[in-house]
Amino acid sequence: MLIVEQGGYLPKWPLANGHTNCMIGSHADIILSDLIMKHEHDQYLNMTQVLEALRNVANTVQKHDSRFDPPTYIKYQYVPFDMDEYSASLTLSYAYDDWAIGNVMYAAGLIDEAQEYYNRSQWFENIFDNTKKFFCPRNSTGSILCPSSEIEYLIPFDYRYTEGDAWHYRFFVPYNTPRLVDLFGGAKFFVQELDTFFIRSRDWPTTTIPNPYYWAGNEHNLFSVWQFHYANRSDLAQQHSRWLLDHVYTTQPNGIPAGSSTYLIGSPAFDRITVRRNNGQCILTIIVHNNSVENIYVERVLLNGKILSTFPFIDHINHLQCSTESSTVQLEFFMSSTPASIDN
Repeated sequence: MLIVEQGGYLPKWPLANGHTNCMIGSHADIILSDLIMKHEHDQYLNMTQVLEALRNVANTVQKHDSRFDPPTYIKYQYVPFDMDEYSASLTLSYAYDDWAIGNVMYAAGLIDEAQEYYNRSQWFENIFDNTKKFFCPRNSTGSILCPSSEIEYLIPFDYRYTEGDAWHYRFFVPYNTPRLVDLFGGAKFFVQELDTFFIRSRDWPTTTIPNPYYWAGNEHNLFSVWQFHYANRSDLAQQHSRWLLDHVYTTQPNGIPAGSSTYLIGSPAFDRITVRRNNGQCILTIIVHNNSVENIYVERVLLNGKILSTFPFIDHINHLQCSTESSTVQLEFFMSSTPASIDN
């Protein structure tokens, strides 16, 4: 927010002490939402200033770091392809950003305004091709413009998308995966296609040149492996996340991804980890039983000695905070060589 005070606008890929207006979306919205939803903002942020900055970025053209012409976006409820060639990526990004703004408005008690942004966050559906099951740009006349051949879906710098291809953006609704599963026609087909996305990515020989399937080096794919959880296939999230950890994300200089406010369980690689938080006042201990190369599946998880009822999800506020009665939180993973029961 100091950038807002000194530069007038929320930053978008700032460099040094200046605006760049580079990249897409207004993802400072998401950072602010994450901070506020975790209740970590009270001593840092002026909420009046935050709300004003978020309204500005979502609804007005700014001198720096603007979204694409917000009034036009609001009029069509998507970014028209004939007005910006990266329109598919932009529409998906703005929908995500608006969901984040809705969270902030809700936290501020502005329920009606929050609902407006939650409604806007569903505009990703306006560029979903129900036949091909891909997100494709739509022009101002309403025509949708998907790639015309199978190979065109796999061109990493296709002009319809930003730094990616149709496969990369196919699953980019990280905040509403249940609805995305519905658009795919249900969990079975969604899982089939998401599994294909990861299996085919393993054939790519390098992490330097963009992978036409799962691209570990770019942000819009980082959440994809966790979306199996929303289709009742936690075993595949565990299987693929362990493979990625072993083959893509290493301690070498070639890979590190990031996280979110609701944590999704993968396949733990270490037998024990201790995390000291709040200047050592709260200690999180993670213990993994029966861990081995073969035992990659999570059989069950205990939180402070009791079954984690929200598996495969862990909530930052409800599960990982120390209480007035205890300065410790303990997570125990019990591993197995076979996946847990599968619903579909």
